[in-house]
Order: sequence, then structure tokens, then C-alpha cells
Amino acid sequence: MKYIMIMRGTSCSGKSTDLINQDIPQSCILSSDNLREIVLGDRSKQTGNDKIFKLMYDILESRLSNGCNLTAIDATNLKISDIKEPIRLAEQYGAKIVIHNIEPPSLEVLLKRNHNRFCKTGFLIPDHVFEKHIHRFHSCLPAFKEYEKEVGFDKFEVRTIPQTELTCHL
Repeated sequence: MKYIMIMRGTSCSGKSTDLINQDIPQSCILSSDNLREIVLGDRSKQTGNDKIFKLMYDILESRLSNGCNLTAIDATNLKISDIKEPIRLAEQYGAKIVIHNIEPPSLEVLLKRNHNRFCKTGFLIPDHVFEKHIHRFHSCLPAFKEYEKEVGFDKFEVRTIPQTELTCHL
């Protein structure tokens, strides 16, 4: 069985940390931040997202067509519409989608993680983004659960990962 693991959570919520905790090989992880770094030379640039995600999904399709059993998508993926292309590709190649819903910590914790990330990488997300992400995470979750019921657990599964299960690597 082929799997597409889709990380879902606010910025600085622990999506990449969850992948590290699961020992997912780097070669299986498609990260929007890493692709921005490669293509745009700066992971903080939010311009050109259409190109970044087209490239990500082209790579995903290549991995699926070449028989790779696991690919993880490391991006916020807060709305169901954010994952329409992986859903289409999963159907086309007979893959199961597993959503890793990373519960956001408090706004204070997110802002502290953002600051720590800035000190290490020079990459700072504007503070106002976090409140928007927290709201969108919670308001869009029912759509993911509804889609899971609609298509069946064998094709689409939502797993919620509480913050207590994450070990921060920042």
C-alpha cells in the first residue's frame, strides 16, 4: 500500500518535529519551506506559492508513479482545499492519505517557537499569522473529519497528535 502522509497544523506547531519523531527519512519528505529555499533562495518568501506547490505535487506524482510507498507533505494544509491535488493523486495511484493533525499549542508558545526559529535560521513569521492559523486550524477541522467519513477510513484517515506527544527539536 502507498501512503501520503499530510502534515496539518499551524506554523511552528511541530509538524516537522512529528516527522523527525517518526524517523521518516528526509528523502520521503516534501517540505514547502525547503522547496522555497531551493527554488527562491529564501524559505520565508511566500511569493510564488503556486509554483512551489506545483513542483511539490509534480514530485509527489513522480514518487507515486515510481512505486515509492511513503511520501510526507510538510506544509500547513489548514483547509481541505489545500490538499485537493494530493487527494486526486491518491485516487489515481491507489494511495491512502493519512492526515497528521498537529494540535496547536497556545499562541504564546507558538510565538516563542517562532522567535527560537528566527534565532537559529533567520526565518521569522509575522506574529499576526499565528492567530489566523489557529482559527483556521479549528474551523476547518470538521471538513477533514467529514471527508474521512465520506470516502472511508481505508482511503483517508485523520489522526490528531497532541502537543504532549511532540519532543521539540528547536
